[in-house]
Amino acid sequence: MKLNKLLLEIQLASQGMLIQELCKKARISKKTLLSALNGESKTRPATIGKISKALNVDVKEIIQKDEEL
Repeated sequence: MKLNKLLLEIQLASQGMLIQELCKKARISKKTLLSALNGESKTRPATIGKISKALNVDVKEIIQKDEEL
């Protein structure tokens, strides 16, 4: 699974949330989130799950679809 940076940024903007707030709420490090956004490492499904729960959205709303890969 890979996060879709644009979709995540849209969710953050719609909720008026900063990256730091998301990290705190999702209980992940900023380094982990930035790595996931930049595609530097394969993101664990559990991490994406934490992010989606912190944003209160379905996982499908923040990941890249097959045709986007």
